[in-house]
Amino acid sequence: MSILVSNLRLYNNANMKAFADVTVNGVTLRDCRVVQQNGQRAYASFPVLEWENAAKQKCRKTMVECDSALKAQIMEAVMEAYSQKVAEVQ
Repeated sequence: MSILVSNLRLYNNANMKAFADVTVNGVTLRDCRVVQQNGQRAYASFPVLEWENAAKQKCRKTMVECDSALKAQIMEAVMEAYSQKVAEVQ
């Protein structure tokens, strides 16, 4: 299994900490995210589509789904790249 994290961009705005592209066996997932809520540990997530419905309610949908083992490998790779990037800029 080949997992490559590229184009990691730090984005320190509220809970959003970074975006990254991840290529898994030749398939690229754009804009995976690193999120950190106040007082909690940062975590990675797949890209999310957000919109407002007709009733003005915020809606969200994760754009990628896969089995839990693959997801864990991808999220670990994103967090490792994020940690390295943060260490570089400090």
